[in-house]
Amino acid sequence: MPRLPPGWEERIAKGTDECYFYDTCTKTVHDNLPAWNRKYDMDYFEWYYGCTMRCSHILVKHNKSETRYSYRQKTVTRSKKQALDKITEAREMIISGKQKFGDVAVAISDCCSAAKGGDLGPFYLTQTEPSFENIVLNMKVGEISKIFETGSGYHIVMRTE
Repeated sequence: MPRLPPGWEERIAKGTDECYFYDTCTKTVHDNLPAWNRKYDMDYFEWYYGCTMRCSHILVKHNKSETRYSYRQKTVTRSKKQALDKITEAREMIISGKQKFGDVAVAISDCCSAAKGGDLGPFYLTQTEPSFENIVLNMKVGEISKIFETGSGYHIVMRTE
């Protein structure tokens, strides 16, 4: 029997007695093991499922955001252009050193994390939106992201762990 990836279990289906595999991290069922057998792949699985990240975050919502209410106001009415202008100015202030990331988050972020200087706390992969995680994963600690958009609005992120 090949070694299972971390977090995976071999199970037997009741009634049919057929073998299947269950990934406890993603809570998904698989008929077969993933195609991997090199040491690199095992290291990747151990890293992927054990990986925690931490970042601070600034979110500026707009009237086309999936949810148009925010930590600051009952209904967000600013346009996408106004939101982009606001977060662009904020990023420039941070990058230039005129303002600290946490201070800007407290002042303008539409996320409730603003109260903590934008700190989202530690999180595991699959706990946030995949496009958000991908950006954070590809950043170095202390790095500030470019502006990016999700269904929630415009973001800038600073990786802290």
